[in-house]
Amino acid sequence: MHATMSVYYRFGNILVVKTIYIEYERTKVQTLFEDIAKLEKTIGKPYTKTLIKTLRRFQAAVSYEKDILNLGLGKPHDLSGDLKGYCGISISANMRLIYKVKKADTIIVKGVCDYHGSNKNWIIP
Repeated sequence: MHATMSVYYRFGNILVVKTIYIEYERTKVQTLFEDIAKLEKTIGKPYTKTLIKTLRRFQAAVSYEKDILNLGLGKPHDLSGDLKGYCGISISANMRLIYKVKKADTIIVKGVCDYHGSNKNWIIP
């Protein structure tokens, strides 16, 4: 379960093609992420726009560390507790896209969660 996007960039006089993979832990999450209308009904139009922009940033990144972590877009951060091994990136003040980096070229999306406070509220489980 993955989506790909070819990314082209120049390294000196050489044109380099890089493919970034976005995989999903569950088919249900992938189906929802691929249906913009359902996604908007689930999390709202402004959050959908931010979420899609975040996924496009992942796909356009040449390097996860260089382009995502070092630039800090969406404040990516490692999670702890039962989400140890996953990362969160801001979609809103409380909502986070939860994912893990499988390889340098693969992001695995778990879902969208409000994990602040004592309870985790999975908006897209």
